Amino acid sequence: MEFILYSVALLAAIFLLFTAIEKPYFVASILVFFFIYNLNLELPGPLDARGLLTVVLFARLFLFDKQNYTLVKNYLLRDLNGILLIIFLVLSFYTSYSYYGGLQNLLKLNILLIVSLILGFIIVINGEGKKVFFNAIILSGILTTFDIIYSTMVYGQLQIRSFIKVLLLGDTTGGNHNAFGLICALALVLVYIFFIRKQIPKKISFILMFILSFGVLISTSRSSLIALLIVLIISFLVQKEITFNLNKVLTTSLGVIIFFVSFYFAYNTLLSSGQFKSSFIDKTYYRLYEEPMSFFGGNENQVFDKWGDKMEGTSRGRLERTMTDISKYSQLDLEIQLFGLGLKGYIFNKFGGDRYNAHNGYVLLLIERGIIGLLIFIFCIVNLSIKSFRLLRRNFIDTPIIYIFLILVFYSIGQNAELTNNLAFLFFGAIIANTKEHLISEEVKDDELVLLSLNK
Repeated sequence: MEFILYSVALLAAIFLLFTAIEKPYFVASILVFFFIYNLNLELPGPLDARGLLTVVLFARLFLFDKQNYTLVKNYLLRDLNGILLIIFLVLSFYTSYSYYGGLQNLLKLNILLIVSLILGFIIVINGEGKKVFFNAIILSGILTTFDIIYSTMVYGQLQIRSFIKVLLLGDTTGGNHNAFGLICALALVLVYIFFIRKQIPKKISFILMFILSFGVLISTSRSSLIALLIVLIISFLVQKEITFNLNKVLTTSLGVIIFFVSFYFAYNTLLSSGQFKSSFIDKTYYRLYEEPMSFFGGNENQVFDKWGDKMEGTSRGRLERTMTDISKYSQLDLEIQLFGLGLKGYIFNKFGGDRYNAHNGYVLLLIERGIIGLLIFIFCIVNLSIKSFRLLRRNFIDTPIIYIFLILVFYSIGQNAELTNNLAFLFFGAIIANTKEHLISEEVKDDELVLLSLNK
């Protein structure tokens, strides 16, 4: 049996190597899909499937491609944001190693993050951003919507199962519904931006937006919904393709209000009849209406008290946790406040007591990476956003990764370490490339003019 497994692994490695040489951006699409859909396989050796894909692709596109090496050296490694992100990783590595050791794991983690940054840059700077990111993200969003529907029908709860993992790997472990809602939101905003920029046909975009909107809604991920709303408002202000139409805005707003009011009254009518009970609809109603309203003084237990159910955690509770963590952080030594407790320091030091996670990505950054790490991240986010928006107004960006990344940025307010994983650094590299595309195309034009003049 082991011989068969190792033989299959060897054949897969040979196929991967051949494909990476001949079609590297196809492999890049697979890698981005693995990151977004959170698909991975443990392999013999120090690297898992995603790590192996990352290294192979890096070797093909960077180490053995002089042009890409030159582009990275001249544009990414001389860009202030790229330099700051590498400094961020170096400081994080030093702090984490000083406190907890684990040299090999830390080296592997940080090297793969730097490689992800470089790969994101190379993909977009070579004009492959639409092909790689669009295909991977849309496929992930469609599959995730199916996963949410499948889990709801089969398991009837918000611990979502990946149908692919169940089918191929036999993995029935439930995943956090917020992560699945995030994937649908990433795909939805990408389709929307491509639609208003007329980069995909109307019919296809409408079908995709309906499917992905449904996925976001039934995931009941409020972090994803809020992030999506904020990014859509930003796109409304930035994209010059969008013309302001008061009637459309009022009609859309009225439609949304009618939908939620109708849902409220329909649900309570069924509930008051005493003959209706659906745990999934209960949770959906609670999460999208009752609990958020409790933040403003509503009765957070109104629905579940009728059935004797108990819900854990509220919107107000997350705010209280955040304030408690910040208060505790403010009592630490100045050096720790500046550089943080290191990676996983929140968990290792039981910073939140019995709580496993901070449920606020920026508070987690502050505690684990310190004031310096948090300021570096905020500066890079703001700086790259402003640069991207200016270039988008001038139609200099073909695949605006900034909108996808901003979903992650706002989503992380109520979540955890999504801001500092491989996907985030892949996005960072892609956005830096977005801000350099026009410079490189101008240089190419200048070179072509020089060649023409020499030929004459």
